[in-house]
Amino acid sequence: MKKSAIILTLVFQLSLLIGQNSDTNATGNWSTRTINESMTHYYSHGTTVWGHQFGFLKWAEKCAADQLLISWSSYMRDSTFVWDGMVIPVRLTAGDITTSYTMQVIASKKYSESLTVLYMVTDEPTKELLGHVQLTDSITVELMPYQVFENQFDVLQDIFSLHGLTESRAEALKLCNKQK
Repeated sequence: MKKSAIILTLVFQLSLLIGQNSDTNATGNWSTRTINESMTHYYSHGTTVWGHQFGFLKWAEKCAADQLLISWSSYMRDSTFVWDGMVIPVRLTAGDITTSYTMQVIASKKYSESLTVLYMVTDEPTKELLGHVQLTDSITVELMPYQVFENQFDVLQDIFSLHGLTESRAEALKLCNKQK
């Protein structure tokens, strides 16, 4: 695991435990929040499963960049399954453009014996993706899990509204620049 992924994992898991998340603005179907002193998150909820989130992180040390962050629920048939560090391919379709990303599970939060929420990021560039999604109304996110754990998900695809993305991204940039 890269050093940046290790640091992100530790910071994100600590933020989940402490619960320092605070919503600051909602525009259209998007919300913007600061996670801690160094991270700003802007995101939209799924239309199939409200708890699914598609969004981006901005880091105080490089506010111009946007890191893709997806959270997804798993109704695990195997309650001993360890998610942290797993890699899950994801296909994103916005309009007639389809792209694929390799997402790494950086944190997981167990809510019950069978329900766990996974937080996945990628270090792959998102500039082109942001250009595409700002021109469409919605994006379809499809998990492409490896056979070894595909039965750990009951919903593999969700649709996210993109109404409010541009405004939420601008708000995230403003909040991020305040954190410097």
